[in-house]
Amino acid sequence: MLWDRLRVRHGKQNGTRAMVAVLMLGREFGEERLRAAIASAVSLGACDVAAVRYLLGEAALHKARPAPVDIGELTHYDRPMPSVADYDTLLLSGPCAGRA
Repeated sequence: MLWDRLRVRHGKQNGTRAMVAVLMLGREFGEERLRAAIASAVSLGACDVAAVRYLLGEAALHKARPAPVDIGELTHYDRPMPSVADYDTLLLSGPCAGRA
């Protein structure tokens, strides 16, 4: 199915080259991951080598969130975030108030 889409989009010769490039990704990522990436690309409507390559490397882009650090005695310095609500009154009463 991907090969058909590649040939329609890029023509017979360039579409076949693109499919060979997709198949070559199997050497680096493995056949099973490549099959899953191709199926995902087709289901998303993508028909490009770059899309398949992105889907193969997508898992490496997700990073785990760091665990919170206990800061112990430093909590003594915790302060609430400042409010900027009072600045709205300055905007409404200044020389440019009411102009768009």
